[in-house]
Amino acid sequence: MSKLYNTPQNFASSFNKFLKYYVPFIRKNQLNILPHIIWGMINAKAAVASDIAKHLKGFDFDNVQFNSKVKRIRRFFNNNLFDPINFYDYIIKHVIANYKKKHKNNRVHIIFDHMFSHDNYTVFMISMRIGNQGIPLWFRCFKGKPDDAYQESLILEGINYVINLFKNKSYKLIFLCY
Repeated sequence: MSKLYNTPQNFASSFNKFLKYYVPFIRKNQLNILPHIIWGMINAKAAVASDIAKHLKGFDFDNVQFNSKVKRIRRFFNNNLFDPINFYDYIIKHVIANYKKKHKNNRVHIIFDHMFSHDNYTVFMISMRIGNQGIPLWFRCFKGKPDDAYQESLILEGINYVINLFKNKSYKLIFLCY
């Protein structure tokens, strides 16, 4: 019996190849650090730079001081050359293009959600429900608790985006609001 072990290095190199192929606009320096950051996010308890930095492993980070890891993460996400919405758009289009339903009915449940972090930020997200899990399909982030997160035009933009994601599939989209 053979076992598969996903080490941080295996994950980073595999995800690096995936990103090179499916996200052609990503820059080389972003490509070198992003797989490690995502590995750190998966293993961290919170999506805070200091928690992510605790989980950065591999030859790129073994001899790097903790504060330097945190600075690299912050610089990555504050870089004007990295557009997280465009990046996520490429990834989710690939995921949905390869998505296949396992049950007989062709219904796909889509959920609207707003998330808050005190007065720091607001996220409006549209997700696809799979069992008890949700896969974010579309999102927008706002500083503080702005009224922009509740505008009808924003909601319609998200709905149209999701409809276009599934336009070549024969699924029945059911939009749910809580």
